[in-house]
Amino acid sequence: MAVATIDGTLLQVNPAFCTLLGYSPDDLLRLKVAEITHPDDRERTRDNFQAVAEGKSTVFHYEKRYLRRDGAVVWGLTTVAWLRDEAGRPTWCVALIQDITERIKAEEALRQSKSELIARQKDLDYLSYHDPLTGLPNRLLLQDRLQHALAKARRAGSEAALLFLDLDRFKNINDTLGHEVGDRILCEVAKRLRGLVRETDTLARFGGDEFIVLLEEIQEPKIAVRIARQVIDALATPIEVEQELFHLGGSIGISLFPHNGEDAETLLKCGEVAMYQAKEKGRNTCQFYTPDMNARTRELMLLENSLRLALAREQFVLHFQPQVDIQTGRILG
Repeated sequence: MAVATIDGTLLQVNPAFCTLLGYSPDDLLRLKVAEITHPDDRERTRDNFQAVAEGKSTVFHYEKRYLRRDGAVVWGLTTVAWLRDEAGRPTWCVALIQDITERIKAEEALRQSKSELIARQKDLDYLSYHDPLTGLPNRLLLQDRLQHALAKARRAGSEAALLFLDLDRFKNINDTLGHEVGDRILCEVAKRLRGLVRETDTLARFGGDEFIVLLEEIQEPKIAVRIARQVIDALATPIEVEQELFHLGGSIGISLFPHNGEDAETLLKCGEVAMYQAKEKGRNTCQFYTPDMNARTRELMLLENSLRLALAREQFVLHFQPQVDIQTGRILG
């Protein structure tokens, strides 16, 4: 408890208030209310005193910070009642102060913990939907955006295009120079590709050295070709890592909605098939998906599976065809 005049002079304090602020009664009575009030709360305290002087109020109930003698801050739930003389002028007030410092600290700790939890959740959400290396949307976020894009295209009766990009000869870089160099090259590729897509489109890292560009609401297929050629041109400039230049290219397969498929999985599969066809055509080019590609892809897949199976069963037999000098009969090779 404390008693003070309208000018903030302390007239009386009880032992509990002295203990709260770390002063003796005599030392505390030499101070004014403003001197034991935290700087950030002094203006509000002055406003309260002014309101009393102007007859606008006589009772206040609020939380404020007090300064202890050692400089520490304590919180007090302060209830102030003013008394007036016969002429109606405020004379002095009685303030009851309840120490709520621990409660305030607990609330602040709870808020901090909640903020950290929210920030951590945001980080987890970001990592769940973005590639940690390039910062691009990952396969999961791409699937989500692809679903939304196709639904939007169905409603509007518009078209969409999917560009399936695979870097040419990138595996050689990883195998010979290591993944650190490969990662730096992937980051540079992502940086270059970002500048080619509109805000309404999606650039994603599909995995490894594969990237997907989702073009929404295109008016005609040649727009997809134009973007594909821009991607190839962007990759034509060598990438410098540790003062060494790396020449890359890209093979791009293009699938169109709704012509090549009406769901995300089909469009991705068609784009991948077309990408492999682009590689067969000589790499560093783009290729639209056509239905006959499936037959060729299936043929290659069956051949690859048969070769793997034959190798596992040791069914290969090696034959040598000697080269013989007819005049001497000597084997040359």
